Amino acid sequence: MRETTIVIANMHLSHFDPRLAREELARAQAFATKFAGAGVPILLGGDLNIPVTEPEFFEPLRSARYTQPAAGIDHLFGKRMTLIAGPAALADTVREHRGVVLSDHPIVEATFEVAS
Repeated sequence: MRETTIVIANMHLSHFDPRLAREELARAQAFATKFAGAGVPILLGGDLNIPVTEPEFFEPLRSARYTQPAAGIDHLFGKRMTLIAGPAALADTVREHRGVVLSDHPIVEATFEVAS
């Protein structure tokens, strides 16, 4: 099996100011891009607090050749990877422990493939 380096950047963007959230996303994307360097796959994800119904918010990621957003407000975006499945929210039962749901957000799952 061939080893591959992947840069993963997790974020939680501001929910009270879409302008601030755009700036936070731009900073996270720039940091991950600089950290990754040339040719290294990047996975950006987290609670962006922006639904897919606001496509202009995601335009900078599309322009930078990231994969498409998920259906909710939690997202996973891959760059230099092929999206195989998802992203999709998992059932509440996945994040349940002893009858208690452990988060107010569903877990988002996606499968990516990195070219060898």
